[in-house]
Amino acid sequence: MKIEVMGSGLYRYVKAPSFGRQDIGYSPGGAADQFSFLTGNALIGNESGTESLEFVFLSAIKFTTPGVAVLTGAPLKEPKIYTSDTSDIKELNHAVTFPVNEGDILRPGAEKLYGLRTYLSFRPMTFSTAHKLSGRERGDYKAIASWNDPSGKIRIIAGPEKSWLASGDSLTASHWTVARESNAMGLRLIGTELNANRSIRLMVSSPVADGTVQLTPKGPIILLRDRQTVGGYPRIASVISADIDLLAQYAPGKIMRFRETDIKEAKDSSHLRDITLRKLIIA
Repeated sequence: MKIEVMGSGLYRYVKAPSFGRQDIGYSPGGAADQFSFLTGNALIGNESGTESLEFVFLSAIKFTTPGVAVLTGAPLKEPKIYTSDTSDIKELNHAVTFPVNEGDILRPGAEKLYGLRTYLSFRPMTFSTAHKLSGRERGDYKAIASWNDPSGKIRIIAGPEKSWLASGDSLTASHWTVARESNAMGLRLIGTELNANRSIRLMVSSPVADGTVQLTPKGPIILLRDRQTVGGYPRIASVISADIDLLAQYAPGKIMRFRETDIKEAKDSSHLRDITLRKLIIA
């Protein structure tokens, strides 16, 4: 990307998942919140897998060439562009494309309205052309995400080892708190103690996927995009694919609740999500 991260921060450059190497220990990876990553690139006309900047926080970003950019993911409270030519300060709107010139500086600010990970997508081009692509809107995520659970719960499907739970509904019966020990590999949850009806340490390592919920001696963990490829703990549930992006926006301390669903709802939700993405790409 033709940008320069200035000062300190917690960030990384991300691309689309890379499949086909799990047999040698590499997970597909990619942006933690794929919907935000894909919609950002779609709005500015990039190829779907074009590298973007994923960040939790950072001081500033300097653009080293003219182009068009957009912020998606967790919305920032007061992001501003400091222009290099006139020293003007411009406030930015979330999920709306904006032109930048060489030397312009984006200051994200320290606060987010909600969520954890924000994405900056950028496409180099002449400044005059960038102006023609500015102002394209995705719409507010909460308004367009018709596939999400209306009650705000994370939907799960029973895992291969759900029967290892002493109480089958113990995962959905109470709320959970995201622990500080969570990272890009997975979310550790704190809440009601889940009891197993057999020793979970006797589990033979088996394949895992994005959204697999494992029962460890310290409680449940939900695996994210940077997960391992096999795990040695019972897979008591799996988050449906349409809800995995939501997991990327759960900051430590946030409360989570689960709802068990079926394959039909999982497929229908993914279909609605894909329709929204296609509309943005066509537009």
